[in-house]
Amino acid sequence: PAQVWSAFLHDHQLEGVTLTNRNQPSAQDGSFVLIFGESEVKLLVSTSVKKTTYLWNLSDNELQVNNKSVDRSFIQSFLRKVEHIMGLFKQDKIEAIGQKVSA
Repeated sequence: PAQVWSAFLHDHQLEGVTLTNRNQPSAQDGSFVLIFGESEVKLLVSTSVKKTTYLWNLSDNELQVNNKSVDRSFIQSFLRKVEHIMGLFKQDKIEAIGQKVSA
């Protein structure tokens, strides 16, 4: 997955892509920012009572939750969250922002 994602970013001259619902009416119940970088995927989830940060390092397949390494079995749960967000993106319910490569 890391090589495919890296190739996609390179082909589109992007350093990363951010998906977010922060500017959407649905964000009242909580918001998220999903950032796809060349070597990592970061997900920030905020509700009125809790903030959670997920960081998945693609090169070593390590997932951290709130700056603590977790067992690899948590990756499936993390990927389900990412898949849900991708579904919202496909339905055009969230904002996508591409970060162009600096000249």
